[in-house]
Amino acid sequence: VRKSYGRFVALKGIDLDVQSGVVYGFLGPNGAGKTTFIKILLGLSIPDDGEVEIFGKDLFLERNEILRTVGAVVEAPAFFEYLSAYENLYNLSRLSGVISKERIEETLKTVGLDDVAGKKVGAFSYGMKQRLGIANALLPDNRLIFLDEPTNGLDPHGIVGVRELIKRL
Repeated sequence: VRKSYGRFVALKGIDLDVQSGVVYGFLGPNGAGKTTFIKILLGLSIPDDGEVEIFGKDLFLERNEILRTVGAVVEAPAFFEYLSAYENLYNLSRLSGVISKERIEETLKTVGLDDVAGKKVGAFSYGMKQRLGIANALLPDNRLIFLDEPTNGLDPHGIVGVRELIKRL
């Protein structure tokens, strides 16, 4: 995959094959193209050259079918501050179909937010919002999840918590 912005080459010669069940991370300094690559993999940006296959299918020919089973948190997750964690997941899940109350509650428990499911998101810490973003990416039961800098802005305790969550998933 290759991607440029004017004269600036953001990605050049990226070739990646990730197997099922693997946690894969991109490392590099700011401006290295990590987020650009994730946006291409989500169909949010089009590469200048190259092909993208996910689950053995061409992303740009079968985007809707592929993305039905892909979750993502790109940059900072955004939620309705005046709604609770549960209400946010309930309303956002309606965009991809009907998700059961039990599935939403199970996902909140998975990310460690079940005890604050009824609390307004406006009162959440940054780390809690990050975990809620991961919960949203897990709805529905996705085959592939992209997390762009899931520990960005977290204190050391929050970083450990998110890393442990990713290991469990």
